[in-house]
Amino acid sequence: MVPFRIAVKIAGLICLTWLGIIIGNAADKTQALTGPSLSTSDKGIVITVPDMGSFTVGYPILEGKKIVSCQSDNAKATVTYDGGVKLDVQIDGTDAVSYHYNTIPAGVKKVEMEMPLPAALAKGGSFRVNDGKTTLFPATPPTDIDLYEDHQVHRLGIHDGMLKSFVLHPPEHSFLEIEDRRESSSGDFLVRLTSPLTPDMSLHLGDRRAETAPANHERISIPRAPKPLVIDGNAAKWSGLPVQQIPASRLVDGNYKFADQGESSAPDLVSATFQTCWDDKNIYFLVSVIDSTPMHNNSPRNDKLWTGDGVEVYLGGEGLDVSGDFLPGDRQITVGVDEISGALVQLNGLMGKPPIQAVVVPSKGGYTVETAIPFSLLGFTPTEGHPLRLDVGINDSAEGRERRCQLMWNGTNQNSVVRTDWGKAVLSK
Repeated sequence: MVPFRIAVKIAGLICLTWLGIIIGNAADKTQALTGPSLSTSDKGIVITVPDMGSFTVGYPILEGKKIVSCQSDNAKATVTYDGGVKLDVQIDGTDAVSYHYNTIPAGVKKVEMEMPLPAALAKGGSFRVNDGKTTLFPATPPTDIDLYEDHQVHRLGIHDGMLKSFVLHPPEHSFLEIEDRRESSSGDFLVRLTSPLTPDMSLHLGDRRAETAPANHERISIPRAPKPLVIDGNAAKWSGLPVQQIPASRLVDGNYKFADQGESSAPDLVSATFQTCWDDKNIYFLVSVIDSTPMHNNSPRNDKLWTGDGVEVYLGGEGLDVSGDFLPGDRQITVGVDEISGALVQLNGLMGKPPIQAVVVPSKGGYTVETAIPFSLLGFTPTEGHPLRLDVGINDSAEGRERRCQLMWNGTNQNSVVRTDWGKAVLSK
């Protein structure tokens, strides 16, 4: 199991707590009858979604409070607890379900929800808790109960059908539990959320466009460096080399909204370009990022660099047409950037100081990363015509503690797990 719980302070005797669950019928936003519907059972709120079927979200458990009544129609359900505490569950449009509590006594601290997911929906999916390694289903979920802090993102991704992701942006001291019950009579995955009540918790579940940007299937030629490169962040020496675009439309994870922005707010777009070249020792990258809140990465250790601002480079020197899991020579290089710490480098998710040169310099409205990656780390000697698998990603954070969104030049948000959608390149003259 991988539990998660969320602890926050509650001000006063009355507060409003909400959970938003995106469950979308992405094909039709206009007719409520074709969207999700609600009903109640003895176990919880039953949500029925076209093309997905029905699943039950267990009634939230308020510590010390019993449920005395439940009523529902197709679009709304009301659950009443001892003492007049009420939970209203309502479909918002055709793609969201919101949970609203009111009149909560100060002594009520805990809420618990359970959501069984049919095993069939997990085909090709993955889960990641906090800063842990992304694991593909049908792998067995971890069994240790760990404490995760620092407002990290907890994600369960389902990529078969419309159910795309389970994303929680919790406050500190949060736990996620995923129970694998495929070999039991229930035959499902159980997602359990236990949390002290909080007004700033959000849960998203559904076909989010940010999760589904398709792979570009790009192929590029990487030219030889015109002369030996000094890694100093000066872009002038890259003049004349081909420029690859990573536009805002290449969003593969998260969104461009700050937590306190409404739908009417203008999105805070991020974009980037990169250039690459090579010589007999290194492959070089210059990545220029447009970011209104640049160079914030508060990771105290290299193993959390992806949670803040920075760049990711994916490289593989073998198996150009091989998909699936990483090959032995595949590398994920993460460069976290911070205005105080500068550029910090992580190789294949491991802590340490890999022999990779990297610098970051501020630029107008963003920052620039320049890096040299030795071919010795890739396990081959470079020659003209040698093929590569290649991708470049951008991690964006507003405050350096939680990744708000990710862009990818070619692939998807599964790049750190499988090489399937990395781009292709060849070393040229």
